[in-house]
Amino acid sequence: NEARRMGIEVLPPDINESYSDFTVVGNSIRFGLSAIKNVGVNVIEEIEKERKKGGKFKSFSNFCERIDNNVLNKKTIESLIKSGTFDSLGQSRKYLMENFEKIVEAAQKLKMDRERGQFSLFDMGAILETGGIKKDSIEEIRDKTKKDKTNQGRAGQVGNGLAMFKDDSEEYPQRKLLNFEKEMLGLYVSGHPLLEYKEVLSELCMIENLYEREDRSTQIVGGVITRIKSIFTKDGKLMYFVNLEDVTDSVEVIVFPTVLEKYKEFLIENKIVKVKGKLDKKEDQIKIIASEIEELSRAGGKYGNGFNGSGYFNSNTHTEVTYKEDVNIVGENQARAKTKNETKSESKSFRKII
Repeated sequence: NEARRMGIEVLPPDINESYSDFTVVGNSIRFGLSAIKNVGVNVIEEIEKERKKGGKFKSFSNFCERIDNNVLNKKTIESLIKSGTFDSLGQSRKYLMENFEKIVEAAQKLKMDRERGQFSLFDMGAILETGGIKKDSIEEIRDKTKKDKTNQGRAGQVGNGLAMFKDDSEEYPQRKLLNFEKEMLGLYVSGHPLLEYKEVLSELCMIENLYEREDRSTQIVGGVITRIKSIFTKDGKLMYFVNLEDVTDSVEVIVFPTVLEKYKEFLIENKIVKVKGKLDKKEDQIKIIASEIEELSRAGGKYGNGFNGSGYFNSNTHTEVTYKEDVNIVGENQARAKTKNETKSESKSFRKII
């Protein structure tokens, strides 16, 4: 959000362009590989070393053939795929998620065969071009390869990648791709799930404007739920601390037991909702004490289906919330502080480069 307000484009991580840390590319910022969840120093060093040695990766299978499998694991590859790191190689994230294990296995087997001196017909052509095999021995090897059923079965698995794996699949829906980015990077990069709700959100109070509103005033905000923390009150009742984010900022929404019981079905991470509640301002911190919650609709009239013409929820859905419930919270301040610190930690490296 800070970069967007400053007119700075944030570029997603790229297997051929990203380094360990965030880098400045013209008027843009390129995501660093170290910001991706489950991607460690060893993997990043291996990627940079191999890229410097052999040039850019031509395909995902080419990446698998060149990177030492000792530094790669399933979680790391999944994280790289979900974050969009391989997008520039021309294969969909859906295809890679569904096939990467097979591709990795085939690439590693091919690498071992090459090390043992076993080659397919396509391998020999490539090696001959680079001077790896003498011309007068090519016919002898070709005859041997034809008799080798294993190699025959692998003919065509090399070149600029494992050609036997073709990307004929469709891509995931845009919303799922954005959720992947949020999961792996801590923020949306290639877009934002709320952009298609721009018109509806313009009728509500944008979160960044809450700082200018009066304390204890009733406000209506909308956004995507990015985090939910649950605790129990002294009475043993469940309540939520919800992080709600729109295109301008984020705010913590406190959902007491009485409200949670009625609107729990809407409180799911990545769900887009609108919230009515009282503004709680303390120094430079703002929170919303929720009284009503509803899924945000792209249409349905002013403010969506749950509101009347005055901009409030229909009275027959109203739930009263008082500050008396605040007394019964177990470890409320600790829970709030922890949530705030976690959010700050995730964005620290990004803010630093801006």
